[in-house]
Amino acid sequence: MVGLAFSLTTIVVLLIGALLIWKPKLLGKKRWHAVKTLGFVVLIVGGLGVFGVISIPNILGGAAQPVTVTPGNNYVPYQPTTTTTCPSGGTSTVSFKAYNVLNATADEAVTMGTGYIYAQSGGAWIDTGKTLSDTSTPGNVTLNCGVPYKVYFVATAAARSFPVSVRSGAAVLDSDGAITFTPTTAEVRIEFNANKRDVLYFKARDMTQDAWMYAYNQDSASRWQPTGNASFGSNADNQTQVAVSTAKFEPCLYLESYNVSTDWVDKYMLVALELNDDSARKWDAPVVTFNGNMLTNVKGSLTPEELISSSITSAEDVYKITSPILSNSDNKLCFVLTPKSGQDPSADINVTILNAGNYRGLGSTIKVGAVKDDTSSTVVYTASGANFLVS
Repeated sequence: MVGLAFSLTTIVVLLIGALLIWKPKLLGKKRWHAVKTLGFVVLIVGGLGVFGVISIPNILGGAAQPVTVTPGNNYVPYQPTTTTTCPSGGTSTVSFKAYNVLNATADEAVTMGTGYIYAQSGGAWIDTGKTLSDTSTPGNVTLNCGVPYKVYFVATAAARSFPVSVRSGAAVLDSDGAITFTPTTAEVRIEFNANKRDVLYFKARDMTQDAWMYAYNQDSASRWQPTGNASFGSNADNQTQVAVSTAKFEPCLYLESYNVSTDWVDKYMLVALELNDDSARKWDAPVVTFNGNMLTNVKGSLTPEELISSSITSAEDVYKITSPILSNSDNKLCFVLTPKSGQDPSADINVTILNAGNYRGLGSTIKVGAVKDDTSSTVVYTASGANFLVS
């Protein structure tokens, strides 16, 4: 769409051009052909200024007033094809579309996990048995008019569950991640923002030595590594383990969501620190920070499902982080590990990271956590992590 912009100066230029064409003899009878030609030139210049092809200084003052807006990558809300009010007992076609709010250059559609729809009935929210499988095309569902509904999205391997905000449509985002709405027209469109999810990558730095640590068998100490390669040893080469002996060990894990305009964290993440300590406790209590902020051990306040997960039970300490893990940003998870007096730790140190989101639990209820309530204690998202090779 072409944007038109009129200022006081361009209006005067257009009027002069029109006057010279209409009354060329005002400037002399002998030169009226030349004056009329000049009028056409002035009119063309004014027209180019209106359409933004050239810039005409606004010497007469007054702000240029746009007639239409040039959208570029600007978001334009969807307009339903019909706004007919629902008849009593009628139905509404409700569609949902999600956008990646982290993408500042384009309106990028995002696929959320499956959406489960609950209806309000007698003061309770009842499972309707209806679902949404696509928020990028978008997906739609037929619902009864005048009934309050909630839609919860649940986490999957590649899709997140928590929206960030509502973009357009008569809907409200609740604190539990549900979008609440009541259809009142034959067609309803709800569009919302979310963060696109991606995989987690790691680098490691020995802060005592102020040097990057090699991942085992990898050729660069400063290269980002996926979970499968994130076993970090010394800063000397890619074969040597870290010799701790009785000295303080201060490693930092750098975390990044790998691809541009993405975030790894859904609702929150848990960091399970496994020192592989024996009953003698060779390490003092660790000091752990994330981006400079002190973290406290929350192992005693996890969900019942998280507490019995093997990723948690084997860890001495567990930390909770709610901050996003974005692409192109260095998020520092740092540990200060001090051996107890007379101890020489030699066991590897494991850091397991679990991502929490909404999931559909037993009894068709929606729960939030990093571990599901099924008999296998399945993690909501595939676990990520890194470890330090200690000798």
